Amino acid sequence: MKKKLIEKIESLSDLQIKATTDPRYAQLVLLAASNLGMPNGSRGAAPMSDDAAEWKNSAAVMKAFRWLQTNALETSSAGVVKEVNFVRDLVTVEATAPATGKRGYSKAFTPANKATQARYLLADIPGDLWRKVSDKCKRDGVSRRAVILHLLEDWSGRS
Repeated sequence: MKKKLIEKIESLSDLQIKATTDPRYAQLVLLAASNLGMPNGSRGAAPMSDDAAEWKNSAAVMKAFRWLQTNALETSSAGVVKEVNFVRDLVTVEATAPATGKRGYSKAFTPANKATQARYLLADIPGDLWRKVSDKCKRDGVSRRAVILHLLEDWSGRS
């Protein structure tokens, strides 16, 4: 029987978002970094649990993701994305597919206190673009908030 592979990633930002919401992608980060030469001493065991507390902010996953980013800077992002997509068949986590329906609120960006919270309105976004983003978020089981916050963080250079 042919093994169904997880979806290809389109960019390292796409991988980062998926790795915080799906343990299969967290494992993919570890596998790809290992394949790209991450030293054994820095690599941790792949997170195998569906419990977000065990893999979402895993030091091993974050270190592996930094290794992928470094490789992308030294070579090319496209080459690293191609390598990540190449090793998708090695993912062994038998996690369930992302839940349909309501997606989780991203707590990765919780403000330190209520005084630092801010509300912003996104207006005048082209309807077709918003529908594409919404549809992709729904397919991937990711909240639009998480996607927007990851993009803002990447663009601002905070990560």
